[in-house]
Amino acid sequence: IGRSIYAVPRRFLFAEESKRPPRDKLKRRGERLYLTDANELLLREEYERWLAEVGIAAFGEPLDHGPDQAEAVEEESDEAVGAVADVVDDAPTGGLRAVSDGSPQEAPATIHERRRLMALIAAAGYKEQTVKELAALTLGERLLDRLSARQLGELERMVSAASNGAVDDATLAKRVQSATERAGGGEAVRRALDALARDGQQGDQRRAA
Repeated sequence: IGRSIYAVPRRFLFAEESKRPPRDKLKRRGERLYLTDANELLLREEYERWLAEVGIAAFGEPLDHGPDQAEAVEEESDEAVGAVADVVDDAPTGGLRAVSDGSPQEAPATIHERRRLMALIAAAGYKEQTVKELAALTLGERLLDRLSARQLGELERMVSAASNGAVDDATLAKRVQSATERAGGGEAVRRALDALARDGQQGDQRRAA
């Protein structure tokens, strides 16, 4: 295991400095590599390529460390949920307060779904920071890795609507910032992007006709 670790090409990740603008692309040729969602996905892809081209032939198949957390979520059966609820109901609570009702949580997005979103962001020309602020405003979560599959789908739809509506990064960032400063701003941005999406669909239908 030690030999295989030393054989893997290494890259050093630097935490983002607050005074520097966000780095949205993987930096090469000796430049600093900053820790962003996009860079994390690219590093995973580089590691997978190294395994296929060098690692497996030299060291054998990778050890099984269990399923990816994002891909290991399975829907719980009604019986399992009922069993958890029974245990919670029957357990003595004393002075403790229940923090969960035993109901299943939303499934997190898989790495493939996150990868698809990052590809869309890059193709649309948006900065990762802009999309994070959009997610924080409309979904209540700035870290994209923490979004559920449903939330990631909503964010992907909003990014697509903005892109198809010819809203550039600077304009989108300004609208999000302005909406953040007023009550109900998140819902207003949602409605505006929904309108752009409807206009795009109607335009496609007219062209098809």
